[in-house]
Amino acid sequence: MPNLPPLHKLDGWPPDAPKSDESALCLVHMARGGVVFSADTARSISETLIEAHYGKDELVRQLPLTVTDTGDCFRVEGSFNHDQAMAGPGAFFLTLWKHDGRAVNFGRWEVVPPRDTK
Repeated sequence: MPNLPPLHKLDGWPPDAPKSDESALCLVHMARGGVVFSADTARSISETLIEAHYGKDELVRQLPLTVTDTGDCFRVEGSFNHDQAMAGPGAFFLTLWKHDGRAVNFGRWEVVPPRDTK
């Protein structure tokens, strides 16, 4: 975990914000670069989502996960059948927005063999 400054609550900022810990979330983007601020965080979130949607066996099959920082988001990809060498389920993929942690482009590649034209 990187050495990051602690979050501080700013009451009344922004002016229309409720007086709660939610106002501190605005500082996350400024102080740490977003809710998902590191490749390790992106990897951990991705592992949780793979296991929740596809099961523990699929998570193990997709390891190791590759995390690429693309600027505004992290692109996470699994390793199973990443080279598309065999037909069937392929590599897992996910894009996580750093700013708010939204998961987009979530799924697995499917390798479809060429259709026999004979």
